[in-house]
Amino acid sequence: MLLTADRYSPAVRELLLPVNAGMPLDAGSPNESARPRLAKLQPADLATAGKTVDTDFGQACLAGLWLLHNFLDESHRISQDLHSSTGSYWHAIMHRREGDYDNSKYWFRQAGAHPAFAPLRLAARDEYMRGDHPGAGATRAFAPLDILTLLDGEREWNPYAFVDLCKAACHGRADLEKSCRTIQMLEWQTLFNFCLRRAVGETS
Repeated sequence: MLLTADRYSPAVRELLLPVNAGMPLDAGSPNESARPRLAKLQPADLATAGKTVDTDFGQACLAGLWLLHNFLDESHRISQDLHSSTGSYWHAIMHRREGDYDNSKYWFRQAGAHPAFAPLRLAARDEYMRGDHPGAGATRAFAPLDILTLLDGEREWNPYAFVDLCKAACHGRADLEKSCRTIQMLEWQTLFNFCLRRAVGETS
């Protein structure tokens, strides 16, 4: 688990409760029970007491939280106004989930080589490629070859290849769904952590 929820504000911790259930690869259904809390959440609410919040990264966190609860339109409204690599990354994930795969790739091109790519790839490799932790062999045994190739064959994270795998999973490749959802959740956690650390001034 990449999230260090004990370091987050109570408002954030409350909204992270469903994180273990994961997000669907498609648009899914909005979690209406979370809407009131999301609607009143402001960047300043992300920090623990005494911390100043960088508004742009705070807004990026909000885009991620709306997306976590399957509110794609609300997430989109925020990310499209963030003219940064990070805003483009959230924008790309949103379009991937709505099934606009070409548009997703466009926004990944705008994001460029995002700093979250490296820790995401390490986290995914840790899940599927390494044999030095309990259960690694079993996990790898259930990963389709396409997933192992994505993680083994590229020296850097390839977001375009992952878009293609998510597309395939949503269009009949049921064998890819579980692995893609697992990696998508790792992606969300990695990017959200990146945004939140910078929002509250923790860059290390």
